[in-house]
Amino acid sequence: MDRFFNFIERIRFIGFVLFFVLITSMHPDAIFAQNVTTSTISSSVAASTYGNSVTFTTYVTDSAIQGTQPSGTVTFKDGSLTMGTATLSSTAPAVATVPNQPAVPSGMKVSCYSGPDTFTSVDCPVVKLGDYTYWAFSYNDNRESLGIVAYDSSGTVVKQWERAGTRYLWQITVDASAQSITFWGQGTSNATVEWGFLENHSAAASFSTSTLAIGTHTITAAYSGEGNHTGSTSGGVQHTVNPIATSTTLNSNANPSSYGNSVDFIATVTSLGGYPATGTVTFKEGSTTLGTAALAGGAATFSTSSLSAGTHAPITALYEGDSLHSGSMSTGLTQVVNKLMSSTSLTFSSNTSAYGDSVTINAQVTSSPGGEPTGMVTFKDGITILGIASLSGGQASISISSLSAGNHSIKAEYMGDSNFVSSASSAASLEILLRSNSSLNGLTLDGISLAEPFHKNVYTYTAVVNNTVHSVAVTASLEDNTASVKVNGIAVSGGQMSSPIELQVGSNMISIEVTAQDGTSKSTYAITIQRSAGERMDAAQALTKISSMYDSNMDGKFDADDVREILLLIEPVSIVPLP
Repeated sequence: MDRFFNFIERIRFIGFVLFFVLITSMHPDAIFAQNVTTSTISSSVAASTYGNSVTFTTYVTDSAIQGTQPSGTVTFKDGSLTMGTATLSSTAPAVATVPNQPAVPSGMKVSCYSGPDTFTSVDCPVVKLGDYTYWAFSYNDNRESLGIVAYDSSGTVVKQWERAGTRYLWQITVDASAQSITFWGQGTSNATVEWGFLENHSAAASFSTSTLAIGTHTITAAYSGEGNHTGSTSGGVQHTVNPIATSTTLNSNANPSSYGNSVDFIATVTSLGGYPATGTVTFKEGSTTLGTAALAGGAATFSTSSLSAGTHAPITALYEGDSLHSGSMSTGLTQVVNKLMSSTSLTFSSNTSAYGDSVTINAQVTSSPGGEPTGMVTFKDGITILGIASLSGGQASISISSLSAGNHSIKAEYMGDSNFVSSASSAASLEILLRSNSSLNGLTLDGISLAEPFHKNVYTYTAVVNNTVHSVAVTASLEDNTASVKVNGIAVSGGQMSSPIELQVGSNMISIEVTAQDGTSKSTYAITIQRSAGERMDAAQALTKISSMYDSNMDGKFDADDVREILLLIEPVSIVPLP
């Protein structure tokens, strides 16, 4: 019985194996799962010009941890229209600099420096390959090794290795021919790894085209998949193909022209691509249309004799574009239709003037054919407008006192009127000099009269004060307020009282120095003040004074205060001790 049971079990097992083999051959994907892929796409430029080449690149990535590199083909599509196919190929590692570091694994540290023998910290170089970023960290125990750590796009550690040979990273180099990556550390030490050392779950394919039509296109990349990987389709990348740009220039065959004569305006339209521009050009004065002309050989010509006398601006040529080209407009052209010529000359009331003084600038506008020009004249200092004045009898003038010191290049520009064209004078030089006046127009002492009357050309003065005057203040008034003044070497404002100056018994010298605006012209005034000594007497005189003076302080009584005041007048005497 047992033998029969074992036989039946063997038959069941063989049947199960045959069934498994049959199902596997019919549905291999149900048994051996393929890794899921993701696809992304980018373009070499966000927008291109019709006829120019643009390259679309897709990256197909195995989304599994430690997955394998996809292979096969990718189909590039413009909407539902297939543009072409390309074969996936391995992506190469690239070195980048990343300022923001990820979470560092335990036992490691960021040690990136500016050179092999320096300790100036810098942003770390990293290796980028597919969706992974590889950092090289030093170890906390400073061993001669680097910790190579792979992070995915979310910043999660995928894998990490220790690579001996160096520490303190400063540079990473990639050798494409040897397919190796070298991490350079302290001194000349380094650690080198092969590309295969890194996890590479991505492959790339590119497709270039120059035949996209003008407009906006949504480009996708569809990966077909293979035995180990599922297919995937990227999201769409928007790419705009713009019309070919053009440039339009405008010229006149006669500028200036004379009223009533024909003027030809010639517009030249240049295609910035490889196709000639066609269509029409519209000629305008401001917003008013003058006429249109068809392009022939890249040029269009409009002729007119109806322009009025005067200045016409801006004259422009507007190319309206065609099926392949965008429109363009020329810069404005100023067309002058001559009336009567004018001539402008310039004179000054004085070619040199002191700073702050008023100077008159005169313009005279004449016409050799005759007549009297009218209108406005603009006076300029370089490009700065000084003023505008009306012509009267062919002349216009302005007066100005605000010019800075130095040489000024002055010009007069006549604006023209209905009968005369504009004209401008030659530049004329006007020199504004710093003022050299260092004179005073007043000098006084606070409460004290000078012995001599003040005159700006008199530089020495005297005054006498009694002993009770201990200080004096000086007021010096400037004849030219652009000058500066110092009293005894201390700057004061012109016309303002100085700080009190202490007077000693005897002769006191006060110096008043005036410096003109030019900084070189100076005048020095001096005041000598004589302060008298106090009254002195001997003891006998003091007693006599006491006997004849009962109330020295005039307070209506004779008391200790009177005695104290009199004693202060006594000459000091020597007291000789008795033997």
